[in-house]
Amino acid sequence: MNMKKIIILLAYVFISNLFVSCENNDDKFTGSPVGVLPTETITGVVSTNTTFALPGQTIDFTATLPPGFRDIVKDTVTVEATTYTLAGSLRRGSVDILPGQNSGTGEILIGASTGTFDLSVDLKLTAINLKKVVPGKHYLINSNTLTIASGNSSVPTENDRRLKISVDWENKTTINKLRVKMERVNLTTVTIKGTQGSGNVKIGTTLYPVVFNTDLNTTAANFVSVNFQTIYDNQNIEVTAVNNDLQFKSLSTSIPAITFVSTSPASANLKGDIYSEVIVGTANDIPKTYFLSNSKLGVTSEGVPNLTSPSPYAYTPGTYKLKIGVNTATDLAISPVDLKYRITLRYPNGTVQIFNGVYAGLTGTSGYKDVLLITKNGVGDSVYYTDVTFTP
Repeated sequence: MNMKKIIILLAYVFISNLFVSCENNDDKFTGSPVGVLPTETITGVVSTNTTFALPGQTIDFTATLPPGFRDIVKDTVTVEATTYTLAGSLRRGSVDILPGQNSGTGEILIGASTGTFDLSVDLKLTAINLKKVVPGKHYLINSNTLTIASGNSSVPTENDRRLKISVDWENKTTINKLRVKMERVNLTTVTIKGTQGSGNVKIGTTLYPVVFNTDLNTTAANFVSVNFQTIYDNQNIEVTAVNNDLQFKSLSTSIPAITFVSTSPASANLKGDIYSEVIVGTANDIPKTYFLSNSKLGVTSEGVPNLTSPSPYAYTPGTYKLKIGVNTATDLAISPVDLKYRITLRYPNGTVQIFNGVYAGLTGTSGYKDVLLITKNGVGDSVYYTDVTFTP
């Protein structure tokens, strides 16, 4: 056999004599060593900035080769990395390390895992391929092993123009049911309804009259004309009319309670629906994915249907607070409980963020815990999110 025609291509065996499921992302590293040649195992280093990743999530990794090896092998070298889950799932990724460089950064996918809330995934370098063969020698590669925390939560699907929020929590042998609440920070919307009469917007303890005139849009506009300056001076709140909506925006760090008080008889006078916070979905014992889909904080959507055309698919720009909790003691199998939870965000640009926390001492009367603060900017297809603050 002509040794000059040999293609040297070998994979380092991570676990010998162990059968595992393998989902191959890259076929560069297949086959077996040809011939009986001296082998040399080099020790590389794999690193990543990721400390937590979920199945189906792509993460970056960096492969670094020893300088002594690069003094000998100066041409392009392709290095393979592999992730291993406890369920036996393998996912592979590779990176080309170019001439004159000791390291390169590539991407790798986290494979499927078992149904456990807290898991781990191992990552290491597993194979090396030389673009230009070193005559008479095979090379193997070994490296450190990184353990990345993981779990069984799903990552919301891609190809959607909305922010998606997936909320998951730990259920072992007992079933706990968690609820999610969304609050519009420092903004309350009052939607005026009715065909006659009057009512009052109550801010704190002060009543501000609303009198029907012509139609609901005119009624809302008149309210602003009459009350804007007084409300601004006394409450530090700006009020604007958008059709038949009155929007009260606090310029302080908080907003007082705003309600609508109908005059008697209530059936013959104006009414007002309040939109400032809402429970999104009922109590469930499985994770749910939510998205911000309507023009004001009231009726909400859960699940991930197909979006066929651009629409006002997110709440108006502003700051939103995500809360978790339970409504009644029957939502919990055991009380109190230190309940682990996880929030996964998928932004319109495909970026994923994961937040893990514990609601310590949760009972049926603990109330809702503020866990996430996020600001939406822009409208339509020009939407981006900033100022994400997580409180575990």
